[in-house]
Amino acid sequence: GQGSSPAVKKKNSPSKSAQRARTQGKKKPLPAFKATDTEYVVPFQRLQGGDVSGAFAKLVEAYAPMRDSVMRQRSRRRIERVKAAKRRREGSVEEDNDEDSSEEGGEAGADVARMRQSVCLGLNQVTRGLEKGELSLVLVCNDASPALLTQHLPMQAAAAKVPLCAIGVTSQRLGGVFGAASALAVGFRAG
Repeated sequence: GQGSSPAVKKKNSPSKSAQRARTQGKKKPLPAFKATDTEYVVPFQRLQGGDVSGAFAKLVEAYAPMRDSVMRQRSRRRIERVKAAKRRREGSVEEDNDEDSSEEGGEAGADVARMRQSVCLGLNQVTRGLEKGELSLVLVCNDASPALLTQHLPMQAAAAKVPLCAIGVTSQRLGGVFGAASALAVGFRAG
């Protein structure tokens, strides 16, 4: 025969132009944005050294009755849940009627209620309070992650002419003062 050469089979691979045409429609992923990448980060005015511990100690002392009340309520609810679960397990239908008659008695209860009304706990409540012009002071913790969560507060506080300060404690410590698990920001109502 005529120049018999073994037949070489080509793999079915697309041409380079076909590959380019397929990848042109795909977009590259955007780079990750970090809160520190922006030039619009506004620094907080921070309390220094002894000022932090002194201010925080006064805050803890002033709001101890509110924290204690919240902790008692939380404990009471936990006990009620445990008793209800026990009744369900035992198949008992009757209710326990040995609950306390009131949450707080007399003037002490009124003081705690006034304290609760004077405090905005958490980022959303503080933002809402600043928008409505109800707040006279705002404290922000130093461990917001990402930091962009609290970056609107200095501008909002400046617009409302409300002093804002970053207190050098964690959100758990700041929230713990008021009986909450954590609080990125705390606002105090005037009056």
